[in-house]
Amino acid sequence: MDEPVLLADGRFVPMCQIQPGDALRHPSGGITRVTGVYPQGRLPLWRVRLADRRHIDVSGDHLWQVWRGDTYEVITTEE
Repeated sequence: MDEPVLLADGRFVPMCQIQPGDALRHPSGGITRVTGVYPQGRLPLWRVRLADRRHIDVSGDHLWQVWRGDTYEVITTEE
């Protein structure tokens, strides 16, 4: 919950401070509004390494859009 999240105004805040209505910057440069915050308690995490050598720690139910063969598919981290 201490991971920094980029707000639309350019500031980084810890994930635990995000509230509904906050405007976040997403990787393609657009803005996304937070519609809800749903505490999940303590969950096991997976460290996922990205192609550009960054990493992100996510839960098993995190959704990913992946390219499989000739189509996109949405899978969870556990999958």
